[in-house]
Amino acid sequence: MLVKRPSLRSAPTTVGSCAKRSKRTADGRSIRLATAFIAFDSARRAVAAAVDAQVALASFTWPADAVVRVRIGLHTAEPHLGEDVYVGVGVHRAARICDAARGGQILVSNATVGIIEDADLPGVELLDLGEHRLKGLTREQRLFQLSVLALPSKFDPTRTPEAAAQTPGAGTFVHSDLSGWRHVIYVLGDEASAALIADYQGMVTAAVKANNGVVLERSGDHVLAVFRDASNAAMAAAAVREAVRDLPWPPSCDVAPSIALHSGRWSGDPRRPAAGTALSRLLRFAKVVEPGQVLVSQATAALLEGDRRAPALRSLGERDIPDLDEPTRVYELLDPSAEP
Repeated sequence: MLVKRPSLRSAPTTVGSCAKRSKRTADGRSIRLATAFIAFDSARRAVAAAVDAQVALASFTWPADAVVRVRIGLHTAEPHLGEDVYVGVGVHRAARICDAARGGQILVSNATVGIIEDADLPGVELLDLGEHRLKGLTREQRLFQLSVLALPSKFDPTRTPEAAAQTPGAGTFVHSDLSGWRHVIYVLGDEASAALIADYQGMVTAAVKANNGVVLERSGDHVLAVFRDASNAAMAAAAVREAVRDLPWPPSCDVAPSIALHSGRWSGDPRRPAAGTALSRLLRFAKVVEPGQVLVSQATAALLEGDRRAPALRSLGERDIPDLDEPTRVYELLDPSAEP
């Protein structure tokens, strides 16, 4: 069990004492009390300790009317025990699960849930939160919320990259489709082309998730995604352009992605992604993208300016965009493989 507490001067001893009391009653072993990392030989005891800690903290009166909430993450693994310190991927995963929790929330991995789901835990419920990408981990983690009936159980979305991308505000939309896809269908037929497009969609989805984005729509060769950071959107677009070259297209088919990027306001809700004209403007840009090109709007280019993580851009000057009253300055993402 990993407990994260706020940096409040009067808080550490009190929160630490609650954690100590919990781990003693459940026969836990404290490994790093500075971060309240506590190991148990039983997943059920770990759950009991986590519940006991949150109940104790909720009933405590903090000085100066301070509001202190503690995040708790539980994960079951077989780490290596060094000199009073556990090490290994399991420890790292427990830390990331804890990081994903909100204050007052207990998050549990599917590994732990598999052990405790049939246990008699009165006053406790498990809520499946689905799959989440955790920072620094390649494999998605299924998370569950351990809800205590006597405590609040409604929390904001988990503190994961996907949740950050789904926060209302400014976002960068990416639209990708394939030039030459209709000819692929003609050459391969429906069944073989369906398998190939599934590979393409999977590849695009992986690139989006690897760069902390959210896929909003997938249909045939069309994929729409949104990112909180413009640089992540640009890196995902570059990754998609590169990966498309490695798919097994028929030799007689000239296939290339056409990708457009535009930044604007968005609702944070994948069911109603755009606020204002951001999405409609993106779709207009998508109409003028050339095969193999990543076209970037001026709004997105402004966000990328000075960002060392972002791929390089080249100005294409002002272009006529369908249904827009005036010519608009656009840019393209440089393709390193195409440079002489």
